[in-house]
Amino acid sequence: MKKALLYCPNLDGHRMNYLAVVARWFISRDFHVHAAIDSRIPPDNHSENVLENLQQAEGFTPLHLEKPSGATGDDTDLKIRLREFLDIEAEVAPEWTFFPAGDELECFFRMLSAPVRSHTRRVAVIIGGKHVYKRDYRDLAFPGRLRNGFAWLRFQAKQNAYCSGPILRDLHMDRIIFTNEHLFSRVNHPGIFCMPEIYRAWTESAASDDPLISKLTTELDGFLTSNSGKDPIIYYGGRAVRRGYHRLMRLAAEHSDCVFISIGRATGDMKFDDDVDRYREVLERDGRIFLRDIPFLPENRLVDMMFHAADYVLLPYENFYGLSGILIQAASYARPVLVPDIGYMGSATVQHGLGSVFRHKDYSHMKKVWRFLRSNHHSYHDSLVSFSDRYSYSEVQKSLDSALLSA
Repeated sequence: MKKALLYCPNLDGHRMNYLAVVARWFISRDFHVHAAIDSRIPPDNHSENVLENLQQAEGFTPLHLEKPSGATGDDTDLKIRLREFLDIEAEVAPEWTFFPAGDELECFFRMLSAPVRSHTRRVAVIIGGKHVYKRDYRDLAFPGRLRNGFAWLRFQAKQNAYCSGPILRDLHMDRIIFTNEHLFSRVNHPGIFCMPEIYRAWTESAASDDPLISKLTTELDGFLTSNSGKDPIIYYGGRAVRRGYHRLMRLAAEHSDCVFISIGRATGDMKFDDDVDRYREVLERDGRIFLRDIPFLPENRLVDMMFHAADYVLLPYENFYGLSGILIQAASYARPVLVPDIGYMGSATVQHGLGSVFRHKDYSHMKKVWRFLRSNHHSYHDSLVSFSDRYSYSEVQKSLDSALLSA
C-alpha cells in the first residue's frame, strides 16, 4: 500500500486543521497516513476531537514524537529532532513526506539531507508567507509611493527568492505550496503551487454534544437576550496583546450600546498596555460582558451563535502580516471585518471588499472606521460570499490535486 508521512510536531491552533484535511486527502487516494505529532504538547479539545475522528478512519496511524520540538531554533534541539525525523522517514519509507506547517520549520528544513529512500518526495506548506511580507500593503500595491526605494528592492529580492526554484533546493523540498496568493502570483516554477488557507477541519466533532458547549450555548443565549438591541463586539480565540484583545474590551467599555463577548483562553501574551481590569469592571457592572476561558473551539453551536450574533468582526492585530483564519471564518458567515492596514490581511480586505482597514496601532482611527463599518456592514455581503467560496473544502482539495498529482 502507498504510504504518506505527515510531519507536524506542533498541533496548536490552525495546524490541526491542516493535518486533518491533508490526511483525509491522502486517505481518499488509497494512501496509508503516518502522522508524526509531538506527544509532549498537550492538545486542546479541538485537536483531541479531530485526532479521534481521524483514527476512526482506516489508513491513519499516529506516531508520537518524543524529542525536543526545536521551536526556539536551538541547533542542538534541531539536530536531535532532525535525527528522529530522518529515522522515522527511513522506517516509514513514504512516497510523500508532507509538512503541513512548513513556515515554522525553515531552520529545520535547511539542515535536512536527501531522503534515505530515493522514491520519497517532500512537500511543505508555507502558510501566509508572513516572513517575506512585512511591508504595508499600500507600499506593495503602489511601490512608487515608497519612502525608501532600497527597502522595496530588498523586499522584492526576498520575495523573488521565495518564489523561485532555488528555494526548493535550499529547503530540500520537491514541492512548496504557498497559501499567499500575492506571493504565488510571482511564481514561475513547476514545483511551486498555491492553495487556500485551511481555516477549519471540516470534521464531525464530538464537541458538538459536549455538555460544556451545551451549557455555554444556553448561557450565551441568555446573555444576548438580556442585552437585546446592543451591538456584540466578539473576540474569538486566545486572549493576547498582538490580537488586540485589550482594544476591543476598551471599545465595548466606552460604548454603552455595545457588549463584549470573548470565548477562548488566556495566553502567555497577556501584558496589556491599557487598563483592562478597569474596562472589565465597567462591563461587569453594566452586565455587558460574556467572558469564558476555554480551549480552542471547533466548529459547533457556540461558535455559530457568536458569529450570527455579530454584524461585523473586529481584528485589530498588531505587527501581524499573514492572513487570519478568523477573517476567513468571518467571511464564511458573511460578516465584514475591520483590520489594520498592513500585510496580507489588510491587502485582502481591500482587494476583495471584505470590510474596512484602519491605521495600524491607531486606536482613534480604528474607532472612526468602526463607526462607518457599523452603519454600512450590509454592503459587503456579496463580496464576502464570493471570497468565502475561494476557501471551501472542494477548492482546497483541487489545490492538493494540482500540487501532488502533477508530474
